[in-house]
Amino acid sequence: MSGSTEVIVDKRKGRYAFSFGLLAIVTLIVLVANVCLGSVMIPIGDVVGSFFGSGDVDPVISGIVLDFRFPRALTALLAGAALAASGLMMQTVFRNPLADPFVLGVNSGASLGVAVVLLLLAPSGVALTQNLQFSGHLLVVFAATGGAAAVLAVLLVFAQRVDVMSLLILGLMISYGIGSLVSILMFYSMAERLQSFFSWSFGNFGNITWSQFRVFAPVVMLGLGALFPLFKILDAFLLGERYAKSMGVRVKSARILILGSASLLAGVVTGFCGPIGFLGIAAPHFCRFLFRTAEHRILVPASMLVGGLVALERSYCVDRGACDYGSVAQTTKFEKGIRLMSERNVVLKTSRLKIGYASRKGSESVVAEDLSLSLRSGELVCLLGPNGAGKSTLIRSLAGLEEPLAGLIELNGSDASLMSPKEKARLTSVVLTESAPAGMFTAYSLVALGRHPHTRWTGSLRKEDRERIDWALQVVGADELASRQVGELSDGERQKVMIARALAQEASILILDEPTAFVDLPRRVELMRILGDLAHQVGIAVLLSSHDLELSLRCADKLWIMNSVGEIEVGAPEDLALSGKIGSVFASDKVDWDSEQGGFRLRRETARFARVDGDGEVGLWTRRALERMGYVIRSDGDELVSVSFEKHEGDVVWNVTFPEGERRFQSLDALCAWIRENLVEKEVLTDSQR
Repeated sequence: MSGSTEVIVDKRKGRYAFSFGLLAIVTLIVLVANVCLGSVMIPIGDVVGSFFGSGDVDPVISGIVLDFRFPRALTALLAGAALAASGLMMQTVFRNPLADPFVLGVNSGASLGVAVVLLLLAPSGVALTQNLQFSGHLLVVFAATGGAAAVLAVLLVFAQRVDVMSLLILGLMISYGIGSLVSILMFYSMAERLQSFFSWSFGNFGNITWSQFRVFAPVVMLGLGALFPLFKILDAFLLGERYAKSMGVRVKSARILILGSASLLAGVVTGFCGPIGFLGIAAPHFCRFLFRTAEHRILVPASMLVGGLVALERSYCVDRGACDYGSVAQTTKFEKGIRLMSERNVVLKTSRLKIGYASRKGSESVVAEDLSLSLRSGELVCLLGPNGAGKSTLIRSLAGLEEPLAGLIELNGSDASLMSPKEKARLTSVVLTESAPAGMFTAYSLVALGRHPHTRWTGSLRKEDRERIDWALQVVGADELASRQVGELSDGERQKVMIARALAQEASILILDEPTAFVDLPRRVELMRILGDLAHQVGIAVLLSSHDLELSLRCADKLWIMNSVGEIEVGAPEDLALSGKIGSVFASDKVDWDSEQGGFRLRRETARFARVDGDGEVGLWTRRALERMGYVIRSDGDELVSVSFEKHEGDVVWNVTFPEGERRFQSLDALCAWIRENLVEKEVLTDSQR
C-alpha cells in the first residue's frame, strides 16, 4: 500500500470513527432524554436510583421509569434499528433506492398476519399489548413474519422479470389488496377485537410491557445479529446477482437468508409496534450521505444507529407533544387590498452582480457580471435581449432560484442571501415559463397555493386568505374561471391564473419569465395591460422578460436591454429608441431598426423607391403594403412610383403614377399584384446606381 493510499485510508477510518462516536453520543443523550423528560420531569439522580432500587426514590417515580419510559425507549431503539436495517437489505437485494418495508408492501403483509391473529384467533375483548400470554406473543411474531415473508417472496419473483418502477407499483398494488382483505376481516369482526386492532394500527412504541419485551428483544437481536456475517455478501449484491454468483456467492441461499432476516425484522416490529413508515427508506440514505460509502460493514451498524436515534426522537416528541406544530404563530396579517405607495421606493437592487453557472469542480461559466440594477415600486420593467443573452438566468437569479456567482441582491434594503425562503417568498413572487400543472387542480385551488408562505402548517385557508385569493382572481379578470379545471383552460387563461397565484402570494415584487410566450396577440396585449395596471394602480414592482419588442415599447415604463455579451442598457423606451441603443442590440445584416416607425424592417439587397401622398390610416397601410414589397418610402422627388388615394362615398380608390402612365385600383391587393407583375422587375435601381 502506497503512502498516499494509507493516508486516504487513515482519513476514512478517522471520519468513520468520528461519525460513529457522534451518532452514539447523540443516541445516548436522546435515550436519557426519553427517560428523564416527559409530562413529568425526573432528575437523572432519581432515574439512576430507580435502576439500583434506592429507597430514597418515590415509588411512583420509580414505576414511571421502570415500567413505562425505559421499556418504551428500548423498544424504540430496537425497532428503529430493525426497520432501518431491513430497509437497507431490501434496497441492496432489489437494487432499488426506494425499497423499504412500507413502500414495497412488506408492512402490509405483516399487518395481514396480525389482523388474522387479532380479528379471527384472539379471544374476544383481548388487547394484544396487554393480555396475550407468551404463546400469544409468539403467535403474533410468527404471523407478522410470515405475512412479511410472503410479500417479499412475491416481490422477489417479479423482481427478476420487471423493472424498478413496475416493482414499486406492484408493491403498492399488494399493499392496497391486503388493505382490502383487512377491511373485510374488520367488517366481520367483533367490536372488542376491532378496538384492539385499531389501537395496534396507530403504531406506538409505548404499549410494550416487560413481559412482551422479553419476546420482542430476543427476536430483534436475532435478526440484527444475522446481518453481521452478511456484510461481504451484501456488498456483492450491489453489482447484481450475476456478478455476485461469479464471485463465489451462493445466490439463492444468500437471498433466502437476507430476505428472511428482513422479513423477521419487519414482521416482529410491525407485530408489536404497529405499522411504522419512513425509517426503512430514510435511514440508509442518510448514512450513505454521512459516511460517503456503500460498504455494508459501515452502512449496517450506521443505519441501526440512525434508525434507533430517529425512533427515539419520535417517541420523545410524542410524549412531550413537541410535534404539534399547530401553535406556530402567523407572522403577517392580510390587509384588505393593497395601499398605493405615495413614493416609488427601490424594492430590488443589485450591486456588482455576477450571474452564471458554477461547476462542481469550481470553474465558472459567467453569463453577465458587474450588473448594478434597481427596480422601483409602481414600475413595469421589461427585460429584452436576443436569444442566449442570459435573460432567463438573470430572472432566476433575481427571483432567488439560482445563486449568483458574486455580488449583492437586496430586497427592500436587506441582503437576500441572509433571508429565509419564507421571507423571500413574502417579498417576491414568480411566474415561470413552465406550464401550469393540470392534474385535478381547479383554477381556485391553484391560486390558493400562492398563500403558502402565509398559511399555517396544515395549509388551511382563513377568511383573509380567501379574500386575498378572490381579489387576485378579480384583478386579472379570472374570477369566472375559479371553478374550472386547469386542464380545460386555454394558454391565455392559464397564464392569467398563474399571475393570480403570484398575486395571492402578497409580495411587493412580481417577476415573470416570458409571460406572453405561447399566447396569441390579443391575449398578450391583455396580459400586458393587466401587468401595467398592477404596477401603476396597485403599486407592485413588475419585472418581466419578453421577446415582444413592439409591445414592450408601448407598455413598459423602463427597458433593461441585454446584449449578447451580458451588458445591460437601462432607460425609458423612447430614450433608448432615440439613442439608437435598441437598434445596436437587435439589428443584424438582414434587419434594420426604423426609429421613425418604432420597429424593424427587412434590409433589401436592391432599393426601390416610392412616394405616398396622404396620411391617416389609409396612408399608413398603403406605406406598409409598399414596404412589404421592398419599396423604400421617400418624398424627395426621386421616386419612380407615386401613390395617392381618394375617398368617395366610403370607398377608397388608389392612383398609381409611374413613368409610362397612371392606373387606378379599388384595393391594395390589386395594386400590389399589378406592381409586382409590371414594375418590380423593371425597378432594380440601388442607391449607388442612382
